[in-house]
Amino acid sequence: RHHNGWGGDWGGNFDIQEITTGATVVLPVNVEGALVHIGDMHAIQGDGEICGAGGIEASGTVRVACEIVPRPKGMLGPRIEDKTHIATVAMARPAEDAFRQALSALLLWMEADYGFTKADAYLWLGQVLEARVTQFVNPTFTYIAKINRAFLPPATR
Repeated sequence: RHHNGWGGDWGGNFDIQEITTGATVVLPVNVEGALVHIGDMHAIQGDGEICGAGGIEASGTVRVACEIVPRPKGMLGPRIEDKTHIATVAMARPAEDAFRQALSALLLWMEADYGFTKADAYLWLGQVLEARVTQFVNPTFTYIAKINRAFLPPATR
């Protein structure tokens, strides 16, 4: 059983600005009969959500389509895709662990779907990686690691 008030490799309370209109979120399913919870929308939130009042809560309507797909090769945790970026998310404590996990997941994704070797992906991300902490308020901290699609070759999958 997982708690959705904070996060882990299953998802949880993301507090990530990239999850918005047009984004695709892929969540690993670790429990038979798992459910999906969506909520805690923010009108605006700064990076880091440094206190319990870190985002302006908002009401709204969410339209979601869910489907079960085979787990992508190398998937360690949640993934986000939009028109401009691919991103991985990790939640852990300390924050350095969340960063390392998000980075590792992005490296594996680049190997599996974009034809990079591990060494080439690592060197390339050293130049073009975008990464930041998205919240520090929950028991596990959240990091996002992403790369602009302009810096990727066509997907090989």
